[in-house]
Amino acid sequence: MSRDAKGYYAALEVRHDASPHAIDSAYKRLLGLHHPSASTCTDQGARFRLINQAYAVLTDVEQRRNYD
Repeated sequence: MSRDAKGYYAALEVRHDASPHAIDSAYKRLLGLHHPSASTCTDQGARFRLINQAYAVLTDVEQRRNYD
């Protein structure tokens, strides 16, 4: 099985060993780009939802351990 089964690391554009700070920075950067009201959003917010799911899992120590 892939280490990134649901694509959470890819969604946040971070490595599997990314620090919490790196994950937080990537999340904040990507939110603006993929927010449903942003002019760059072309997928009705699907990427925005994936970014939020990824962030929720990867910033929770236990959820991230289970995910990995």
